[in-house]
Amino acid sequence: GNRSGVLCGGCKQNFTHSLNGHSCVSNDDCLRDFGWVWTVTVIGFVLYSIYIVFTSVGKGDGFISCVLFYGQMSLFARIPPVSNKQAGNSEAASWFSKSSQFSSILSAYQNSCFGPSMGAYEATAAKLIGPLTVFLSSMLLIFPTKLLLKKLHNFFTKRNIDVPTISFPTTLMNLLLMLFSSVSSVIFQLITCQDTGQEKVVFIDGTKSCSGPAYNFVIFVAAMLSLLP
Repeated sequence: GNRSGVLCGGCKQNFTHSLNGHSCVSNDDCLRDFGWVWTVTVIGFVLYSIYIVFTSVGKGDGFISCVLFYGQMSLFARIPPVSNKQAGNSEAASWFSKSSQFSSILSAYQNSCFGPSMGAYEATAAKLIGPLTVFLSSMLLIFPTKLLLKKLHNFFTKRNIDVPTISFPTTLMNLLLMLFSSVSSVIFQLITCQDTGQEKVVFIDGTKSCSGPAYNFVIFVAAMLSLLP
C-alpha cells in the first residue's frame, strides 16, 4: 500500500496517509480531492451537531446516549485477525465498529486524505478535528436555538403547537459521550507501542518513539479518559 519504514508506519516519499487507515496515496491524488474532502467532512460534522442539539429535548428518552455508549464500548471489542481465514470476519467487525462510532464516511474512500505528506501518527491525531468541530458547533448552536424557540413560543402556542425545549444538560451529556468515544479511539491508537528490538515505537507509526514529553502527555490524557466512565 505504498508504505515504508519501521513497521511500515510511514509512507513513501511524495505519498501521504489515506483516510482509510491502511494505504498511502500520492500527494497529487490527495490534493486533487483535498477541497471536497474537507468540505463534505466539515458539513457532515456540522449537520451531526445540529442533530445533537435538536434531539436534546428535555431529559430525552436515552436513545442517543445508548447508541453513543455502545460506540465507545465497541472501541475495546475490536480484535485483530489471527489468521487469513478470520481476516474477512475481522474486517467486517472493524467496519461495523467504525460505523457505530460515527466515523466520517470518507474514510472508506482510499484516495481521500487530511493533507499531503502526512504520516500515520499525524493522520490519526487529525481525526480529533471531527469531535472538536461537533463540540464547538453544538455549543455555538444551542444558545441561538433556545433564544429562537423562546421568541416563537407565542406563535406556536396560539396554534396549539407544543414547543420543544432544548436542554443544555442533555446536549452536553450527548456531546461528552460522543467526545469520549471519538477521542479515546484516537488516544489509545497513539499510545499503543511495539518493541522493535532496538527501541519502543508507536505501533501505527514506527518513526514516533514511545518516550518524551509529548508521549507522556498523551499517556496522561489516556489515564484521565480511563477514569471518566
